[in-house]
Amino acid sequence: MNFDIPDKIYITGGFNGQECMHSAEVYDPEVNQWTLIAAMRSRRSGVSCIAYHDYVYVIGGFNGISRMCSGEKYNPHTNTWTPVPDMYNPRSNFAIEVIDDMIFAIGGFNGVTTIYHVECYDEKTNEWYEATDMNIYRSALSACVVDGLPNIGDYIHKHRDKLMEEKRQKMIALENQRQGAGNIPNPPNPPENVITAAHGNLQQLNILQQLNNNNNNNDANNNDNNQVMAVPQDPALLMEVEDADNDAE
Repeated sequence: MNFDIPDKIYITGGFNGQECMHSAEVYDPEVNQWTLIAAMRSRRSGVSCIAYHDYVYVIGGFNGISRMCSGEKYNPHTNTWTPVPDMYNPRSNFAIEVIDDMIFAIGGFNGVTTIYHVECYDEKTNEWYEATDMNIYRSALSACVVDGLPNIGDYIHKHRDKLMEEKRQKMIALENQRQGAGNIPNPPNPPENVITAAHGNLQQLNILQQLNNNNNNNDANNNDNNQVMAVPQDPALLMEVEDADNDAE
């Protein structure tokens, strides 16, 4: 049987009612037949799957215990799976699309809260890069590519080389707000998922700081090719202080 990617349908992972699955199948419409292919390296439910550069990429998902950062790719000619670098953010039920010859992972659920984070994978460097986050938290979403938008400039970040530093500063500001609220006598308790998400963001600070210089250089070098998926406004932060004021009222 011919396992080439074009004109075939691939199904990967999922949940069978008892456990997350690592099996995968391919459908060939020419012979009207489903065929099992090699099982994935990890069990994945709520996973995203896309064809990219003659491989089938399977990214993220839920393994029955936690949301995943990991991914793997399937070679239809050798019927084998190989790992790909981890994403920055664990996620399931997210959108995935290829644009400007890169894979974009968009939104999803990280096991604690719905997220708005966006990142992209470049096979040429075999690395993930942070992209401009959405303005709204979204999970169980879809994405598509629309060619020829007349106002594409409105959706391109004006300073791509500063994206990582902007994100780091926003995380620092969020932590300062959280600490400031902690100094208020008998402050109202924010929702547990807000606290957990804030702590999770702080854990990314050191990683972002270490990657900042490297990714800034990569973004600057690829500026003409990678101006995608950006939005004209900054994403909303986790408004802990605002929530506290509302509770006080």
